[in-house]
Amino acid sequence: GSESDSVKRGSADIAALGIPSVEETAAQPATLYEHLTFQIHCMGADALQAGLAERMVGWLDADGYLRTPLAEIATAEGVEPEALEAALALIHGLDPAGVGARDLRECLLIQLEHRHQRDSLAWRIIQEQFELFAKRRPPQLAARLKVPLADIEEACRHITHLDPKPARWRHG
Repeated sequence: GSESDSVKRGSADIAALGIPSVEETAAQPATLYEHLTFQIHCMGADALQAGLAERMVGWLDADGYLRTPLAEIATAEGVEPEALEAALALIHGLDPAGVGARDLRECLLIQLEHRHQRDSLAWRIIQEQFELFAKRRPPQLAARLKVPLADIEEACRHITHLDPKPARWRHG
């Protein structure tokens, strides 16, 4: 009786203050920025690289892409482009896989790398013959890569299960 009544009263008092419950807080997804910067700080990177990576996260678009050229970001941030390359490599290691990519090809390659599929046929297709893949030309891919058509079709199906907009799950 009395203990559960005081818990209910306490919960009502907290709710009256506008403080969200633990359940409400846990149910709210973090923003992409929060999700990525949390990971950056957990990685144990040196402070300079972590700081640059965090600033670069601010340049990502809603899909998780880095659309602004590194040279332009370097000028705006007052740093060397080489320093940004290292910070971008750190971002490419974050979840969701593919975040920080500069284009779709890079996005798909990052996702395959996260899945340890750098030696796969899917990797070769994206790395070496992205335009043919994008044009949906399996017979030409099979001829160029000297691989059976069935293998190409299977690898292409695998690629189509990757996420072209890796940050979309955060905004949906």
